[in-house]
Amino acid sequence: MTIGTSSKFRAAIRLQFDFHRAIYNLGTVLYGLAEDSIQTGSTNPKDVSPDELYSQSAIYIAAAHALKPNYSVYSSALRLVRSMLKAQRRNLVMNFVRKGPWWSKKMNAGEQ
Repeated sequence: MTIGTSSKFRAAIRLQFDFHRAIYNLGTVLYGLAEDSIQTGSTNPKDVSPDELYSQSAIYIAAAHALKPNYSVYSSALRLVRSMLKAQRRNLVMNFVRKGPWWSKKMNAGEQ
């Protein structure tokens, strides 16, 4: 897995902020980078710690789950990465998952 792959997913998300597949895939790439860093003992090109990569991974996976809560793969992945969040971030992310993304409320309010 490469940093280049993550930049492609980030670009797709910039083009369509609710593109759940790109959000989920970015989370899995970040998770893979964290795993690779730990297994090889090397640092990634941007000197991001494995803990930070795991944390970022969990945030993206939680966002994908919030957009598509019925996707079982997102639920399974969220259970895996939830424990990797620091307690403060965990509360923030899980609140996001329970309440849904802020932009969906604005879009729904505008549709009425």
